[in-house]
Amino acid sequence: TASPATFKPGLVGTYFFGTNFEVPAFTQVDPAPQFGWGEGPAWKGGPPNAFSVRWTGYLHVPKNGKYSFRLASDDGARLFLDDVQVISNWKVNAERMRSSFLSMEEGYHRVEVEYFEETYQASIALEWTDSAEAEPLPVPLRLFHHDASIFKALAYPRFPEVVASLPAHSNYVTAAAFSPDGKSFATV
Repeated sequence: TASPATFKPGLVGTYFFGTNFEVPAFTQVDPAPQFGWGEGPAWKGGPPNAFSVRWTGYLHVPKNGKYSFRLASDDGARLFLDDVQVISNWKVNAERMRSSFLSMEEGYHRVEVEYFEETYQASIALEWTDSAEAEPLPVPLRLFHHDASIFKALAYPRFPEVVASLPAHSNYVTAAAFSPDGKSFATV
């Protein structure tokens, strides 16, 4: 089990070529799943479309209570808390999906946010509220943590690992890559 003694700020973001986590590109620690990439790429040299990201770590709930979460995303996103899916908006769209109020105890809770971008605008924001009268606001950055004792960085891909990243289209290849050892080739 994880120990808060090894926790550091931020969530581990693993970035992928393809809309369903097909080819890992790199990992980094992000302050929060709060990004507005517009029509640009999520990472330097990455594709502006046809990518996905999975953020994992812990959310520190500061006090016992009922909380409602909202994912504002363009395109699809899912939220898991303590390994239970609480929001599913896994489709091409630009919507805000809100959970019902969840009873949560003070302390650290496993959190996983999954996101994919198919085409055009790209954005994600995880928000919450502990009041039925208040609009959800971004979760404060200080509440996201990852276990530094198990974090392993995956470097940005380099040639020839990534051969190409192409505009997304449902009938064509959107990315092609070699494995780091050069023995296999993948397309998505």
